[in-house]
Amino acid sequence: ANLVKDEYKRYSTLKKGGAAAAKILAEEEKLIKSTMSKATDNYDTAYNEDDDPEIKPGEASLAAPFTFLRPCVDGAEAIIRSGIAAAAFYLSCHRSIALNSLMSCFNLATLYRNGFRYGKYMWNVELSLIMALDQSQHEISCMPRPRIASALRPHQSIFHPASALSILLQSLCHLYTLTYGHRVATMFEKNSVKKGVKVRLAQPELLGPIGVLFQSSSTRQDGKTSILGRTPFKPNQVTNTVFILSCFQNTIIALVNHVGFPFHGSILESKAFCFWIGASIVFYFMLATEAVKPLNQILELAPMPSKSAKSLLLCLMLFDGMISLFADSLCVYFLDRSRWFELVKPLKQPTSLSHAADMELNLLHQERRSNCALLCVLVITACCIVIQQFFQ
Repeated sequence: ANLVKDEYKRYSTLKKGGAAAAKILAEEEKLIKSTMSKATDNYDTAYNEDDDPEIKPGEASLAAPFTFLRPCVDGAEAIIRSGIAAAAFYLSCHRSIALNSLMSCFNLATLYRNGFRYGKYMWNVELSLIMALDQSQHEISCMPRPRIASALRPHQSIFHPASALSILLQSLCHLYTLTYGHRVATMFEKNSVKKGVKVRLAQPELLGPIGVLFQSSSTRQDGKTSILGRTPFKPNQVTNTVFILSCFQNTIIALVNHVGFPFHGSILESKAFCFWIGASIVFYFMLATEAVKPLNQILELAPMPSKSAKSLLLCLMLFDGMISLFADSLCVYFLDRSRWFELVKPLKQPTSLSHAADMELNLLHQERRSNCALLCVLVITACCIVIQQFFQ
């Protein structure tokens, strides 16, 4: 208790600055130099040139980020908290990589194999949103918890039963949603076929009982092709559905597989992460409902044939997001009970601000309240977009 009080007093003095802070820094610098000098003298005495080379005190090494030169015991706790956050982020990162790899394999093996492709700006938009989500997730994942809440630690690999089963169920949900959306979009394209567009069936036995993949060949009657021998891209319903669903699934993967509490910062404790998740979903709703038609034209999206097509696309997005969240929660509940108990435990605002950790917890509590309000605004915006398009 005395050490904690001394550390808090030191922190307050350094924050105020002045002669007292300069004195503390001078004493610490003198102590560090004295310690390093003694260590160097002892090393020079015990070192023999015939022995194997060793790392001298003060030299750079792999252990440098995990060393602590301040004469205070809280350094050990800080190292443990940082290690827990790093391990949890490693796990969530590899879960996202596994899911994205499965989705890419499906796209390459089916869609792109049959001639599917994006418009001019579609891939740029999708990649920009992925980078924004990854950057905001990385920032909040690098923030350790103010206190070590319990003896709970992250899994050692993604092959833990809870993680592995969650990845499998999420991948099945994403693949089924994308396959079903592709099939229905091809039917809409076939029904709304016009002069200059030809629709044909290709390899109906690819997915067997799951469904039939169709190929929409955006060919022109004049037979003109590009330099590479490919016909110019023409907007169609298949591209609309695959683009919007793929972008939405990238957002859901980042949302569901973020480990968060109790290992590092949670989603509600990062304004950037909350904003990009909410803004991305609103953006996809705007594209699906054609709320801003010039935006759809810039991205080379084909006009939606009917309100039923818009409704179906929105239902597919909601289905994909809800089932993915439910599957991950179910795996945690049955296969990782200790983490489930930590997640359902209510977070209380600290009543006393006598320690630096209590101050940080209080700031995180205020951040959660602010981000909840931000998400509510974005949800209301998405609802208004849907209501305006379907009931105008």
